[in-house]
This record gives sequence, structure tokens and C-alpha cells, in this order.
Amino acid sequence: MKIAAIVTAALLLSVSSAPAHAAPPSADTNLGADPLDTTFPADSLVGSWWSEGKEGLMKIVKTKSGLFEVLLQDGKDADKKDVNNPDPKLRERKLKGIVIMWHLRFEDGEYVDGYCYNPRDGNTYRVKMKITGPSSLRLRGYLAIPLLGQSQDWTRAG
Repeated sequence: MKIAAIVTAALLLSVSSAPAHAAPPSADTNLGADPLDTTFPADSLVGSWWSEGKEGLMKIVKTKSGLFEVLLQDGKDADKKDVNNPDPKLRERKLKGIVIMWHLRFEDGEYVDGYCYNPRDGNTYRVKMKITGPSSLRLRGYLAIPLLGQSQDWTRAG
């Protein structure tokens, strides 16, 4: 099956928010209010986070422009060199301290429109994040659209 067909099928399946057999909301339903509001303030993202499997310790900071970026603070690959960087001038630098995600903008409870550099393959991807609890966040790296991507759950350090 071609990618376009898969994407179309996924979009069609996601259009309906309720099954066809679902009953209409009753008069006592609180429309418009979300009883399980899990939105956290924008600056909740700032701090140190362990990547999935505790492979890397990341530091998330808010820039002067109000956007967020992620730096590799420590971890199993922190002392390795950036050998897969497409810029030959940067291949001798250590990974520790480099900005691996940038331009994350807070909107409607999510951090969107970001970019992620993957030092393992030297490619840059799109990324978005959402805080899912006081000590947890979910990020999704993707190509073109979030459907074509991979998610990770991070845990707040300390």
C-alpha cells in the first residue's frame, strides 16, 4: 500500500471523534469543559529531563525570544563526536552541550513547530512535545506530518 493511501486512510479514520452508534450528549453533559484538564503552564517544560531508557540527560531552556530549546547535558553518547553532522566543520565537536532541539513554541498546551537534530544519523526532523504529567512529557519526531514519526516518553530528572 502506498504512503498516500495509508495517510488518507488514517485521516479518514481520525475524522470522526465518536463512533456512529454513540448516543448524543445528554442535557446534563458539561459541553465545552474538560473535566480532565491536563494543561500545564508553558514554563513547566524548563529543566532537566531523562530521555526514554535514560540514554540521555537533556536540559530544556527558554530562550530570550520565548521559544524553547533542548541541549544534550549528559548521557551514554555525550562524549562522542558529532561524526554524522552534514557540516564537516562540526564533526569534531563533542555532543555534550549541543542544541539538539530548537524553535519549540508553546500553543494550546503543546510545544509545536520545533526541529530536532539526530546526531546518530545527522538528519534534522520536525518535533513537537506535550507535558503529560508533573514529571513526564511525550515528544514526537516526524517527517512532514506527525503521522510519519516516532514518539518517546521522557521523565523529569531529579
